[in-house]
Amino acid sequence: MCKSCCLKIICAYFLLFLPFGSISQDYGLLFRSHETPADGRTALELTTGEMCFGEKAELSIRLRFREKGKGYYGYIWRIITSHGLNIDLVFKPSPNRHKFNLVIGKHASGMSFEVDRRYDWNEIKLVLNADENKIELITPDTVLSKTNVGLAADECIQIAMGRSHIAGIRAIDLPPMSVRDIRIAIDGETRHYWPLNESTGTVAHDVLSGLDARVINPEWILHDFQYWQLHQRTGFSGPVSLAFNPENESVLVFSNDSLTIIPIGPDPPTAVSAGIDSSLVNLGDQAVYVGWRNELININLEKKLISSFDFKNRTWDKRHSIDNFQTPFLHHNKVLNPADSSLITIGGYGQLQYKNLIQRYSFNTGKWDTLDLHG
Repeated sequence: MCKSCCLKIICAYFLLFLPFGSISQDYGLLFRSHETPADGRTALELTTGEMCFGEKAELSIRLRFREKGKGYYGYIWRIITSHGLNIDLVFKPSPNRHKFNLVIGKHASGMSFEVDRRYDWNEIKLVLNADENKIELITPDTVLSKTNVGLAADECIQIAMGRSHIAGIRAIDLPPMSVRDIRIAIDGETRHYWPLNESTGTVAHDVLSGLDARVINPEWILHDFQYWQLHQRTGFSGPVSLAFNPENESVLVFSNDSLTIIPIGPDPPTAVSAGIDSSLVNLGDQAVYVGWRNELININLEKKLISSFDFKNRTWDKRHSIDNFQTPFLHHNKVLNPADSSLITIGGYGQLQYKNLIQRYSFNTGKWDTLDLHG
């Protein structure tokens, strides 16, 4: 089989077995919490007026918390009935245990639960049974109930999540949470469904009955998958090479006179070194962070040169002169293989030529070889 055919087969193999499920778009409403002044926190008002039911109403949501939040105490939801009874789900962290507590009226109901994987999506369901004067709280691991709670026949309710502006259930404290897939069933039939899959705007659409909800200070998760946003702005002199460090979720960008770490988050960039004494980066060079070696390397395929950065001494272990000609290895792809501690490079383009090469560098031996492919 021809080498170009082998390369096409390998590319098709990579495409076929990419984990597409792991890169599917996420959605939901991210609630701005204690990291934001009270006026800027997120509110979701599901009912602009009252929602009435005969015997039973069920509210279900999917919820997860954000990591690295600046305070986790607060209301998940607040509900008030037409008779003035409030039913609130509150998250209360403590040094040893983190509990969700259901408050009925002015007192804790004794219904509380914990979630082991609170940074994953978890379904929580509340059942109001006016016929039996009972409330149930259901999670994947727990079923809790309480009777004689003060529910009346033909009850009406108002529901708010996060910050609340509704009279009788006002609130400003909420944990750093995200919510999606809110459903309400009335007397056994699902009547309302808010997926919270919007990407812009201040309206959450009810796809079953058109009872749109109002959102104040929204931050839609889907927005980040559909719109580019400026994350950081900085400048460099000459060509640059960059790599991603998945261990601390940062981008490492270096040129011939600097190395800058840019976190994927609100923190500002960090200049690890300014004025590195090295002639290193050529046009077409690429970089990669080798996690199992805790090592940042620069790759120059033209000279088969692998340079490693010493973070302690702030120097590169190999240097070379900067060439002004265009390398024939622009746009090559690369794959790390921890199983045999190697780097594999695929193809490249330059000087009007496409490279049909699969090359491998061994970190154990420090040597290059070319993979001879057969089909």
